[in-house]
Amino acid sequence: MHPVTVASAVDNEFIDYVLHREHNWQRGTLVAGGQEAPSVNRRCWCEDLSKDGVVQDVCESLFDVYPDVETNDQMQISLMKYRAEDVGNFETHQDVNFELGKLCRKLSMTILLSDSDQGGELEIMNAKQTLSVGDAIIFPSYLPHSVKPVTAGERVSLVAWRLGEHWR
Repeated sequence: MHPVTVASAVDNEFIDYVLHREHNWQRGTLVAGGQEAPSVNRRCWCEDLSKDGVVQDVCESLFDVYPDVETNDQMQISLMKYRAEDVGNFETHQDVNFELGKLCRKLSMTILLSDSDQGGELEIMNAKQTLSVGDAIIFPSYLPHSVKPVTAGERVSLVAWRLGEHWR
């Protein structure tokens, strides 16, 4: 399975809704062994939007590009901000997340809401993905991917994960 790009997946009204709402940014952390700690391989700011109904509806419809992947109705959704002043990046990783018990992340999605002046490119399996503001890319969560360092400005994206039973 390969990444699927959806051009103009969201409109400016949705982008404005997400970017101009009140935010509660938290420094990026990682959870390992049930413990949360500051991340050294993820330099970004995050906000959980999993309970936002407007955002849920948009993400739900976009995951339909993979109708044959068995998932349930659970999603995790975060807003991610990568800033040049932090050398914002996310090193190569997979999103599967086996810390969820019988469930794992099956599908991952990134929607680009604002683009950095320089840097911040998304790479999936070491291939640069060309996205414009408003585009979405959906891919199996087991594919290695990264966000290259932002060197000027900031990059904001909405990321979401569709959950399901472990891959077989």
